[in-house]
Amino acid sequence: MTRSLLALPLAALVLTGCAGSGDLGQTAAEEAPGGETSAQVEVSKDVTVLRASIADASDGALDAGDDAVLRLDVQNAGPDDDTLQTVSGTGFGAVDAGPWTVPAEGVLHLGLDGTAAVVLPDTERPVAVGDEVEVTFVFDRSGEVTVTVPVTG
Repeated sequence: MTRSLLALPLAALVLTGCAGSGDLGQTAAEEAPGGETSAQVEVSKDVTVLRASIADASDGALDAGDDAVLRLDVQNAGPDDDTLQTVSGTGFGAVDAGPWTVPAEGVLHLGLDGTAAVVLPDTERPVAVGDEVEVTFVFDRSGEVTVTVPVTG
């Protein structure tokens, strides 16, 4: 009986340690103001892609051949700058932009008013609000991550 009582706190301690370990690269949905959703994914222990969404579906859809604007923030909690080298989207042409510096202990804003734009050109097929698009980000220090990004109005 004494061993059983001693084993309980040890088991709780072990399980508590497991609860804090998150998987890098796991996408989470985040609700933006106005009820729209966006994607969030941890790229490394320092770098996180936040509030990623495809923004130019104001009439409810993007037709084949349309360009889409990618909105996102990239947060860097680390002590060193990182560089977002390339962005590519499944079902889009080549992105002709970048690289962008993600400042140490700072945030890179892209696709918002007054910031650099990431345009995903030449949509291969129609895309409607509520659809999702796979977007790949390649960083110098943090590596590569593919994020499922929602299409918003």
